Amino acid sequence: AFEVMNDDDISSLIRLAHSTRLSLKKPSQSYFRVVSIISYEDFDGNVVNLFGANIESVFIGGSICAERAALCKLRMAHNVKSVLSILIVSDALFPLSPGLLCREFLSSYLDRKVPVIMSGSSDFESIRCDVGDLYPFQSIYTNVERKDLLQFGASFSEKMDKIESYFEGAKLLETYSAAKEFIKYDSNHALHPISYAAAVLFDDGQIEAACQLKAAEYGSTLDPVSQLVRLIIAKGRENVEPKFLIQVDQFGIMHAPFATARALLAEQGHDGICCVVHGIDGKIKNVTIALLVPKIGSYVTDELICRASDQKTECC
Repeated sequence: AFEVMNDDDISSLIRLAHSTRLSLKKPSQSYFRVVSIISYEDFDGNVVNLFGANIESVFIGGSICAERAALCKLRMAHNVKSVLSILIVSDALFPLSPGLLCREFLSSYLDRKVPVIMSGSSDFESIRCDVGDLYPFQSIYTNVERKDLLQFGASFSEKMDKIESYFEGAKLLETYSAAKEFIKYDSNHALHPISYAAAVLFDDGQIEAACQLKAAEYGSTLDPVSQLVRLIIAKGRENVEPKFLIQVDQFGIMHAPFATARALLAEQGHDGICCVVHGIDGKIKNVTIALLVPKIGSYVTDELICRASDQKTECC
C-alpha cells in the first residue's frame, strides 16, 4: 500500500537536504547546486534515504541531474518495499521543479502517486505534487520489457483509434504518412526493437520528417522530434511557423515527444505546437507542447538564465 510521509518527517528531510546542498562545491558549468533525496521503506519497516546531486561535464548535454543520480542509487538498493517520496532542493530561492529528462525518468520508475517535494533556499519554502502531475502522456511502453515490446505494440495498434477516422484534411494525413515513411530509416533493431519517426507540417504547407538515430550507448540516441527542432527554428526566422507535429512508431502508434524534444520546443518558444498522440487508452488526443510541460514551481531554465544575466552584469 502507498503511504505518505508526515509533515514533521518532510520538514526534517528538507533541512537535511539543504544542509547537504550547502556542503557541496558548485558544479563546474552552471555553478548551480541541486540535491535530491529518494526516501523508501524497506520490508523491515525502516525508512532509507538515498542522496543524489547534479554533476556536469564540459559538454553540458552529458550532465547528470540530482534526481537521476538518486534514481541510480535506488536501482542498486535491496529490500525496497515502497518509495515514500522524492525531494528536490536547489540554490534557487523558490521551489524548483524537475527538468523534463528527470520527469521522464521519474515517471518511468516510480508510481505516479509518489509525492514530489520541491524546496527553495529562501526560508526553505516547499510545494508538492505527484510524479504523475509532472509528465503527462508518458510512453505507452512504460514498464514493458524489451522482450514484450513488439507483441505489446502490435496488440495496442489493433485496439487504438484509427488515424483515418480522426484526421480531416489531406495535409494532416500527408504529415502522418511522411512520418510513417521515415520509419524504415530507423532500422537497427539489434540495438532496440522499437523504431520512431516524426514529421512536422508548417504553415507554408511544407512537411519535414526525421527518424530516430539509435546509438549503442543508449543515452547518445537522437530522437526524431529533437532533430526537427533545428528546422523549426530556422523556418521561424523566415516567419514560417509549425502547425502540426506527429511522432509515430512502426505500428502507427502516435507518441508525444520525448523529454529532450519537449524541453527544446518549450524553451525555444514553440510550446503552442499541436501534437496528436494516442493515449494509454488508445484514444487519439490533441495536445500542445505547453500541456506536455506543466509548469509546477519554478523551472530550471528561467533560474539559470536569470543567474547568467546577473553574472554578465557583474562582469561588465
